[in-house]
Amino acid sequence: MTQGTLLLIDANSILNRAFFGLTGRNALRAPDGTPTNALYAFLTIYRKFLLETGATHVCAAFDLKSPTFRHLRYPQYKAQRRPMPDDLAAQMPLMREILDAMGVPRVEREGFEADDLIGTLSRQASAADFKVLILTGDRDALQLVDGNVSVLLPTTRAGRTETDRYDPAAVLERYGMTPTQLIELKAIMGDTSDNIPGVAGIGEKGALALIQRYGTLDAVYAALDEISVDKPSIGSKLTQSREIAFQSRWLATIDRDVPLETSLETLRLRPIDSAIVAPVFQRLGFRSLMERFAVQAEPVVVEPHGVDLPVEGLDALRAAARGVTERVGASMGEDGSLAVSFESGPIVLLTSAEAEKGLEDLLHALSSKVGEPVPNPIAVHDCKALLKSTLADSAGGDGLSRHLFDPGISAYLLDSDHTRKSLPSLYEALTGRPPLVFDAQGETPATTAKSPPPQTDLFSMGLADPDRVPEGNADGKPSRVSLELAATALEARVVAGFQRKAMSERNLGYL
Repeated sequence: MTQGTLLLIDANSILNRAFFGLTGRNALRAPDGTPTNALYAFLTIYRKFLLETGATHVCAAFDLKSPTFRHLRYPQYKAQRRPMPDDLAAQMPLMREILDAMGVPRVEREGFEADDLIGTLSRQASAADFKVLILTGDRDALQLVDGNVSVLLPTTRAGRTETDRYDPAAVLERYGMTPTQLIELKAIMGDTSDNIPGVAGIGEKGALALIQRYGTLDAVYAALDEISVDKPSIGSKLTQSREIAFQSRWLATIDRDVPLETSLETLRLRPIDSAIVAPVFQRLGFRSLMERFAVQAEPVVVEPHGVDLPVEGLDALRAAARGVTERVGASMGEDGSLAVSFESGPIVLLTSAEAEKGLEDLLHALSSKVGEPVPNPIAVHDCKALLKSTLADSAGGDGLSRHLFDPGISAYLLDSDHTRKSLPSLYEALTGRPPLVFDAQGETPATTAKSPPPQTDLFSMGLADPDRVPEGNADGKPSRVSLELAATALEARVVAGFQRKAMSERNLGYL
């Protein structure tokens, strides 16, 4: 009776296949513009094989950028390979983050390839009477096949992806030799994908004939005199490349004795903790995967961001702006009123009569900051409306644009494939929380979702009713329209914080 089923995943290989399988066809991106196509496809593949194999244990093995022991001995090893595409490289650390959040064990080690780690774990698991399945797109793993170890190799035929399963019998049927003889085969024929030279002038057909007849590279060279008589050309090539052939075999051999601290018990599959996984999936926009992996989002508790009900008036703005050291969010009402959200302070509401002086004071406070001025400190969604208003004239006209950061434009730059992103939807996607609604009777934003106002173009977000004006209520508290303006200012500030980081990582700030 087996101890369980261990699914070993060659993470780099499957991610690479997933990336190129979806690139151009389905350019998936997270709400902040981060590419996610490889992540999405990897998780879809992972779930498929998890269900099909009934795995009780699992581990994903990763390659590292640092040279391996093979590179140290043969610097030309894999030297011809192109650098990883930027969009794929950006997803590698995210893949690790996702697997960690899901509790999926992973392993990587300086100086070794993922193949070596998989080879070591498969040997240990096979010896412990586990059924082992290796999911990879690399045929090098076929040398690891034994009575307990099989390789699952996705292949594309006629535009459809199928999975070939190799056990010892399948390897013998396909290649006419045992799994370990595949190493001997590569020693002679080489491998252009890994830049393993092999014997110059002898290709796959000639190498197959030699290994099928003699069994091993050692036996081939033991019979070199016989071969030289029978086939002088082959004998000459073998003689000239003797050292290279044995080096090629060494390069092609997966190390199955890597010192690992990972034990088989630590690879046991455990239930997903929704509280940990949900925020990650939500941040990446993986709503369908949440359903597939039965990830339940926690009941949303809207954090107040240190905000009580908005305060009103120029005095409140000046007090909040005094010594301000961070970026702010702002929103202009259709009547020219203004809301300003401070990260470490309140949201301040200004009437149209106060807005001009308030904006002037705010710009002065921001420009008087100690140290280097922060570029584009004021986040304003659809800033065109503000720039065309009389407020812009009083704040220096065109010069005002240098102080503004538009989350709508940023959303387009980060992901031009997805248009019409309203501020509430961006806030929801980036924070995993519903759009903000201030409760006029409470002290913090409420948890109920609001319907985003109608859009008139790619970046616009006006008020639903143009006849409404942000006048106060009879009880002296801010009106509903004023509270919506306050929520918009806060959302602009929070969304811009996420976007600035993403744009910096992708060097898009100059745009």
